[in-house]
Parts: sequence; C-alpha cells; structure tokens
Amino acid sequence: VSQRYLHRLFAAQGWTVMGWVREQRLLRADQALRARGSRLPIEAIALAHGFGDPSTSRRAYRQRFGCSAGTRRYGVK
Repeated sequence: VSQRYLHRLFAAQGWTVMGWVREQRLLRADQALRARGSRLPIEAIALAHGFGDPSTSRRAYRQRFGCSAGTRRYGVK
C-alpha cells in the first residue's frame, strides 16, 4: 500500500493517519487508567502508550475525554 493511498483511505473515513493513531493511543491509555488493580503511575501509562511528554499526554487526554487522567482514575478533581 502506498503512503498516498493509505492517506486517502483514512481521509475517506474523516481521519488523518496520525489522528487515528493518537485516538488509538488515547483509548488504550484510558482503558489502562480504568483497569482495576492497576498501580502504574499515570505518567508511566502515558509513556507506555506512546506519549513521550507528560504535558502533551495530559492536554490530549483532557481534550479527548473532557476530564483529567487523575479524575478518570480516582474520581476526584
């Protein structure tokens, strides 16, 4: 599959390739945050799901889910 064709396929679905990848990372990070018994720090979860910078992951998470990762995990603001 050529790069151009791949971009066309994603565009037809309303995504960019990187936008789709980011969405998948955020969804999987969200699952890890909500997993019962998970003791990994929030920053470690972000790193494990492809976010290299904590501030970038915090901003992306809040933008996507409308709350902070800490609120999602602990139910506090």
